[in-house]
Amino acid sequence: MPIEDAKKTGAKALFDEKYGDEVRVLDIEDFSTELCGGTHVKNTGEIGLVKILREEGIGSGIRRITAVAGSSSLPLFQSFGLAVTSLVTMVGGDIESLMSKVESMVDEKKVLERKNRELQVKAAMSDIENSVRPKANAGGVDLIVEKFENITPDLLRQIGDRIRQKYPNALMLLAGVGEEKHVAFTAMASPDIVKLGANAGSLLKAVAAEMGGKGGGSPTLAQGGAPSSKDLDKAFAAAPKLFEGLMAKGK
Repeated sequence: MPIEDAKKTGAKALFDEKYGDEVRVLDIEDFSTELCGGTHVKNTGEIGLVKILREEGIGSGIRRITAVAGSSSLPLFQSFGLAVTSLVTMVGGDIESLMSKVESMVDEKKVLERKNRELQVKAAMSDIENSVRPKANAGGVDLIVEKFENITPDLLRQIGDRIRQKYPNALMLLAGVGEEKHVAFTAMASPDIVKLGANAGSLLKAVAAEMGGKGGGSPTLAQGGAPSSKDLDKAFAAAPKLFEGLMAKGK
């Protein structure tokens, strides 16, 4: 029927679907009446084999499945079967135990990743004990700027917490350089040194700007980043003077 006549019956139209001038109306009594611009069959036997590719939400209370039906679905079943057979060969065992073995491998991977993060922190802590020293002091506040290779923002905060134990009166600006040379910044300051004029957000923003980066946050905690580590040493070299200027303004 014409689409306008169909809408007058109360049939729902999905907002992101495109309909032609002529549509069918699918009416499931006491459940739903909707417009349909798709292909209809007289009975489900005409559909044949069905392979569901994905299921997704497309609106409030509305789910959609995407599937391949009929003879076109057979190659998909074959490719999925080959993939499962290959996985069984890789992990060993049989199809019945495949899921449990994959789940076990995923769990093991998570454990190894956690242990790797712990080792990274320990290695960074060793560097801290041996090399981290204040780069400047203004108004009773120390400045510490340090960079670490292949460290995530979460690990930077853990490292910052450890540095704070050794230097409680330090405003810290830490940089983690990722594998693709992107830089993540974390700046931290205790409430006590904020009262003396320290501001983690202002320092991070100023230093990040030196290398085309951005960032900000509160006086006690700030985060940011830069697309490249190329000018990181230059930005860190400028940090003491920027720090002293900000401390002077903060008083």
